[in-house]
Amino acid sequence: AEALAPGGCADAGWRWFGGALEVSGGMPAPALLSGLRLSSPARVQLLRIERGSVTRASPRRSGAFISSSCRWGRQRQQRPVVENTWASSSTGRRVTMAASPHSGAQSSSALRIVLIGSSVAAGDFAHNMQGWAYQLQRKLVDAELDFEFVNLAVGGFNTVNTLAYFDDVVRPRQPPPNVVIVGLSMGNEGLAFCETERQRQLCSERYKRNLRSLTAKIEAIGARPMLGGLYPNQSYSQEHHATLLQVERDIIAWGYPVFQWLPVLDDGKGHWKEGLWADFGHPNTEGHARMADVVDLDLFRAPASSSNL
Repeated sequence: AEALAPGGCADAGWRWFGGALEVSGGMPAPALLSGLRLSSPARVQLLRIERGSVTRASPRRSGAFISSSCRWGRQRQQRPVVENTWASSSTGRRVTMAASPHSGAQSSSALRIVLIGSSVAAGDFAHNMQGWAYQLQRKLVDAELDFEFVNLAVGGFNTVNTLAYFDDVVRPRQPPPNVVIVGLSMGNEGLAFCETERQRQLCSERYKRNLRSLTAKIEAIGARPMLGGLYPNQSYSQEHHATLLQVERDIIAWGYPVFQWLPVLDDGKGHWKEGLWADFGHPNTEGHARMADVVDLDLFRAPASSSNL
């Protein structure tokens, strides 16, 4: 599917960003939608309108793509926003499916895991989109754990997008998840564009504040939060790197499980180690594999108590 606006990006006042349709100037929804055409029959669900300025629509059919002619001034194809579910039972049976919101695990005792996050969590730049989350699922299957894993990550999302997305997509899920993994980078918070110490401080405070709000939302539905750690970016300076390390230390101090990726990915300057990156903000297939190797499978064998376990 292609989303096109007459007159181009500047005239229409919108752009696709991380699966969200961002609209400038508080354009009313009717005016916005009258300029939006979908060139395939893929069903699109309008999820939320916030302050009359942001409309988020998600293609809900496997294989449907949204693309725009004006993201960062160049054409960019967005990944499909669909649920990808792995389910496994202790018998070692493995099942792959494009799931509906009501698809069930293999047994009533199965651990229900939901992943929310951005493009790295979605698997971007890994071979066949089989990123760290996909590889983690394979490890859980090989360990013969009883689980359901639903990947709801959306490329480009940051903590602000994800807070609203949680309420729209994760909170209504029945049965509710036992574990929610959050995989969000500081790159999508705009850290690389923070030139002053004050800007970097505000960026890190917003990231941590919103992440804490997400953990509170997760605990409110009776699930256990797990946090994907931070990772490098080729655009980071020495000052950005220092901010990254401090934020990681602060997050670890909260007491939730944190997948600590920096030690295996960071070259000591905030950049990717040689051979582990695909572009400035994303790991390649090998980088994704290193990230999956960091995750302790014991976290999923005997998770801490919650009302859903």
